[in-house]
Amino acid sequence: MSPIRGVAIDLFNTLVHIDPTRYPTVTWEGRPRLSSAPILLEIFRSWDLNVEPARYIAASIEVQDEMEKERRIEHREIPSLERFRRTLERVGIDPETDGGRLLRILQRTHIDSLVDAARLPVRSLLVLAMLAARHPVVLVSNFDDGAACRRLLERRGIASYLSGIVISEEIGLRKPDRTLFERAAALAGCACEEMLFVGDSPVDDIEGARAVGMKPVWIRGEAPPPPNWRAPEPTLDHLADLLDLGLGEEGSLDAIAT
Repeated sequence: MSPIRGVAIDLFNTLVHIDPTRYPTVTWEGRPRLSSAPILLEIFRSWDLNVEPARYIAASIEVQDEMEKERRIEHREIPSLERFRRTLERVGIDPETDGGRLLRILQRTHIDSLVDAARLPVRSLLVLAMLAARHPVVLVSNFDDGAACRRLLERRGIASYLSGIVISEEIGLRKPDRTLFERAAALAGCACEEMLFVGDSPVDDIEGARAVGMKPVWIRGEAPPPPNWRAPEPTLDHLADLLDLGLGEEGSLDAIAT
């Protein structure tokens, strides 16, 4: 087994988390669901556009789910702006209203609210700092707005610890496509077999990493893994649990990846 010389890490639900007290929810099919729709409905009112709230919420979630299905099948990234273009069309509003200004305002407001709600736990920042002190660390994120992702990384003090950043919107592909993992290894100056990958998605992160020979560490999330899925070792509940595995000791990542 090759020694670990670099680390790639996922962003959402691995390094940062959405604070539910700072991001709105809607009730959909009897369950609460994070959604920027309540904020965006205020924009429609300010534009004197009569959009029925339930209709917009339904259209927004349906479009989001349809796009997620497309992404899973094709591993192709669809920019955030396209989501709002489709949603406006679904509720009968021309996306080119006022030269597309409404479309851009909706998308930017949504992204800003998401970035504002992203929280970096202190112990996760400590893990990141300890990793970066010994190894190149590359962030690999399925994020549909590259500029917003980079803004988040700067705002939360993450960017200074990174040797490279790989964002799906900037490449046009999404994990688990091997292109993103290979790009991360190249930015770290390592072979894929010399990389540890830390992420929460069983398919996008763990299986994607396995497919190129990276050594995965799974941060167990809320979504259940696929049936009969083989979880890697180690499997952790939080990124900070790496501290309990001796992170910071000489050769600790090689021991973790064994």
